Amino acid sequence: LPENASEYESNLRVLAHAGYVERGLGLAASMVATYQRAMAKLQERAREAARGPSEWVGTVGERRAFKVQLEKVFAFEGRYGTTYLHKFVDDAGNRIAWFASGNRLDGENSEHLGKWFRGLAAVKEHKTWSPRDDETKKFKETLITRAKLTECAADAPAEEPKVKKTKKAAVAVVEG
Repeated sequence: LPENASEYESNLRVLAHAGYVERGLGLAASMVATYQRAMAKLQERAREAARGPSEWVGTVGERRAFKVQLEKVFAFEGRYGTTYLHKFVDDAGNRIAWFASGNRLDGENSEHLGKWFRGLAAVKEHKTWSPRDDETKKFKETLITRAKLTECAADAPAEEPKVKKTKKAAVAVVEG
């Protein structure tokens, strides 16, 4: 255990070294989930190190093509129902986040995790944030909105934006 281990982690260590449980069965049962979380954190750190720094994608307000891999989905209950935060990464290792009020990619369904999606979305905002456990790290993340994403192969190209021709646009061209 690290030097700054919590009391909970210290109690888990004592329980593990005892080899049996008389009291604290709930604490012993939580050991599996704690181990899985720790391993997931190590894998995430290894992916981050291999990926390199994230940069912002596009310009705010621009609607553009994206090809992204779904890494995580978080569900939040609020006043207007459930909101899903989809965390993506693109080919270059850039972080992209999308808040959707509908069950856009099956919510917390793990069948979509790790799969690639492509489509159009508008760049809403560029953010910089730090993880809770290390305030010295800074990550750049692009927030997108109005996304229309479909599943694709990992080697598929991102879609080119399709320009819709409306009557107003046609009139503007004729008059202009």
